[in-house]
Amino acid sequence: MAKRLGFYYLDTGAIYRTLTLKVLKEKIDPHNEDLIARLAKELNISIKEDKEGKRIFLDGEDVTDDIRTPLVNKYVSIISKHPRARREMVALQRQIASRPHKIIMDGRDIGTVVMPDADFKFYLDASVKERARRRLLEIKQKDIDVTLEEIEREIENRDFIDSHREDSPLVVPPDARYIDTTNLSFNEVVDMLCRIITSGNKKGGDTADVL
Repeated sequence: MAKRLGFYYLDTGAIYRTLTLKVLKEKIDPHNEDLIARLAKELNISIKEDKEGKRIFLDGEDVTDDIRTPLVNKYVSIISKHPRARREMVALQRQIASRPHKIIMDGRDIGTVVMPDADFKFYLDASVKERARRRLLEIKQKDIDVTLEEIEREIENRDFIDSHREDSPLVVPPDARYIDTTNLSFNEVVDMLCRIITSGNKKGGDTADVL
């Protein structure tokens, strides 16, 4: 979408994953909110773009692949649920969004907390089985040994933690377009969203015209 529309793209989940990787590297207890909040405030993260896409750097080191490992998957929701750490991350995301560019932000609290006044809001969903299948295809490309059942349990656990956390829980914004992508291809989803944006129809909440 970003390439087609000429927008900047930010995967905010990658920022939380980078924080999680830093916590693990520093061997900090994932439940220690004080230390994690301090780490979030001082997080040295940068995002650079090359011909393959955006690369994430932590303390000057490319960690684009490291933040997608099963170990990070296991702890990212636990670490990212800490309110003070989230406030630091939200401030960083808003700072990036405030730059003079149109931006597509991808994350679990964008439409409710980070950018509640966004021009367009989409809530993309799919069945757990389909999301696990997609994740497994990604992981197989990195030669990581994991089963489909393990990924399903991980996704269900993360959804539960994210939707039950006190600070900015995962919910469907009332003014967002809810789109079930279970039976849609990648290109079909991109085409649909681009069509809605270029049409200028900002109305959310009523999904009849997009499903």
